[in-house]
Amino acid sequence: MSKRMRHIPLCLLVLVVAPFALAACTSSGSQRSQTTGAKAAPKTMQIEIVKQWATSRHSLVVTSAAGQQGCKNCHDGYMFTTTGGGFQPRRSEPTASVSTTGDASTPGLDESGGVSVPDFTVATDCRVCHTGAGADIADKGSVDKIPGLPTAQGGLGAVCMACHNGWHASGKSAAGEFTAPHTSVQTDMLFAINTVDAKAPGAPATAGAKSPHTKVPDTCAGCHVIGAGTGTPNHTFRVEDFKGCQRKGCHTTDMKDGGIAKKDYDGDGTKETVAKEIGGLTDILKAKIEAKAGKFDSAHGQIVLASGAKPDDATYAAAYNYFFVLKDGSSGIHNTAFAVDLLTRSIQMVSATAP
Repeated sequence: MSKRMRHIPLCLLVLVVAPFALAACTSSGSQRSQTTGAKAAPKTMQIEIVKQWATSRHSLVVTSAAGQQGCKNCHDGYMFTTTGGGFQPRRSEPTASVSTTGDASTPGLDESGGVSVPDFTVATDCRVCHTGAGADIADKGSVDKIPGLPTAQGGLGAVCMACHNGWHASGKSAAGEFTAPHTSVQTDMLFAINTVDAKAPGAPATAGAKSPHTKVPDTCAGCHVIGAGTGTPNHTFRVEDFKGCQRKGCHTTDMKDGGIAKKDYDGDGTKETVAKEIGGLTDILKAKIEAKAGKFDSAHGQIVLASGAKPDDATYAAAYNYFFVLKDGSSGIHNTAFAVDLLTRSIQMVSATAP
């Protein structure tokens, strides 16, 4: 394994990044840690933030992705601060490397005058959102050139959108590959883009209804960081008790698991929470696909059938949309109306073409 693939032990990383946690969290004007006049967060809050972050998936490094071209722009924290994202770097991607014992300070210039890349990978730590490209995106409040979405307005949540998107348009690739959704399609779900249209199997879908959550101030950060209402910005990035939904005035009832759905979407005779209704629909869609084409999976960026056969257009479209909803990870909460419509149309489409 190359030196480039080593990652900083979590205990060391916590010690290194603790000082960054963060004057910017309480700054109303900017995400930058060096914001002039920003009042430093109390030490107890700094410690709590680091503890929260250490329990989040952002504290982990996916080493298999952190060393790959393009992927590393999001999966390596340092690379993100330099490039600003994955699908299309908005800055020059450093390629030079240095052989040192390594520390977590910002690398300087190499002997040729170019930017040096440290010989270790780092997690998505404080610096990723609060310095460099992350801070620039937060200040701008938008991110450009996401496939299917020329400009995504997101306030502070634009930093999240820079990586939490599908990276590519939907449908078959130019080489005829049956592409699968990437594992980070939250922005795509919010803006209802990059699914496969059940009415025209194999073709990219036309844009559906944007989620009301796109209007939340600071979008992703508004619910996952700021909206917790505890006084400490939530750096687990998980929405757990959903009480923040009521504190922000967006909802008046208990929204755990998305609250009670408007209808019995999965047709089991009971109107349940959004999460359960979406779960019911995905179960139905999976069963329909398997009845038609057998076991299926998402592997190495493609939709594959266990039989080894190539999926027909209808099977491909249905399977793509199935994984799209699963990989969004919100059980339909991010954009309920679109998720229900997408799954329902996919069920109808694969049923109509069943043998």
